[in-house]
Amino acid sequence: MKKILIYIPFILAGVSGCMVGPRLEKPDIDTPEAYRFDSIEGDSLANLAWWELFGDEILDTLISIALLNNRNVQIASLRILEAEAVVGFNRADIYPNFGYKGSALRQVPDPTFQSTGAGNLFSFGPNVFWELDFWGKYRHATQAARAELMASHYGQQSIMISLISGVAGSYFLLLDYNARLEISHRTWGTRKDALNIIQARYDKGIIPEIDLNQAQIQEAIAAAAVPLFQRLVAQTEHALSVLIGVNPGAVDRGSPFDLIDSPDIPAGIPSGLLARRPDILAAEQQFYAQTSRIGVAQAMVPPPIFALTPEVISPERLGLGFGIISTCLNLGIVVGPAAAGLLKDVTGSYQASYALMSGFALMITLLMIISRRRHNQTPPTMC
Repeated sequence: MKKILIYIPFILAGVSGCMVGPRLEKPDIDTPEAYRFDSIEGDSLANLAWWELFGDEILDTLISIALLNNRNVQIASLRILEAEAVVGFNRADIYPNFGYKGSALRQVPDPTFQSTGAGNLFSFGPNVFWELDFWGKYRHATQAARAELMASHYGQQSIMISLISGVAGSYFLLLDYNARLEISHRTWGTRKDALNIIQARYDKGIIPEIDLNQAQIQEAIAAAAVPLFQRLVAQTEHALSVLIGVNPGAVDRGSPFDLIDSPDIPAGIPSGLLARRPDILAAEQQFYAQTSRIGVAQAMVPPPIFALTPEVISPERLGLGFGIISTCLNLGIVVGPAAAGLLKDVTGSYQASYALMSGFALMITLLMIISRRRHNQTPPTMC
């Protein structure tokens, strides 16, 4: 009996290097090399800082400030730090946990209990806890945390891309509104000059009153356009200030809107650029994380029994089989201590009950592996 107990830890240690749960495999998606009717080859344009193609130094400065001060970018950066800490926590669970505990107790005399002595009691000692990652629960959790860390990185990149696009769009919209405001000022001045001329001609009796009324209406329309574009300019400046992370205020302008050099936009882009989109990459990492979570969930139940069930029960009876197993497990919680006590009474030691339970667990594990190989299926473990 003692020899059997000596070999059992080594056998269990050899099996502990395996993990239950699905393997992490990248989805195989058949995509064409280029879009239909695509006229561009390569991805040289996608590798450039596209906002620099406009040649506006003010725009370049605003984007640089936004990448440093924008609140959403800062939140995304903190999420990356949080994800890195979660990876460290999950990796630490694989290794032994060392700690210590101490206590101090002061006993005073209590006449009620006829206690006359007083004294102090101090205790201090280390403690060690190590849960063997037998079925890969912590390793799967670490894989999931790493995938979520990469998803956080890609999420930050997605936010930065949207931020750059938003700053550039708001800046050009500001230039457009600013140009329209200047045009409205010039139009209002022209309409006032025209009204003065028509007013003088009306005073001399040269033109009828209806011509004067039409000139007054046109001057009022031009005058009403000025505060409208002033309000739009202020609103766009405030929105742009929020994007770049500063207090709302005036924003510097570069070249006038009609003098900005528009870069040549190609008719198409390589379809391979879709694989570089941060949102797609983040979704892929989330897929990996959820796949690893499946392994965590499977490692938290008795894997040998549940893995063997689909091999011996038909698919239409799986629900019944799992229900019977759960009932047996719950019954074992009640009957197990009594059986262990009975073995102790018969043999005079708990070694027999320990050997019986260990042998039962080892036998089920071997049956699971043999059954999987016999059916020529993908093994649920990853060694």
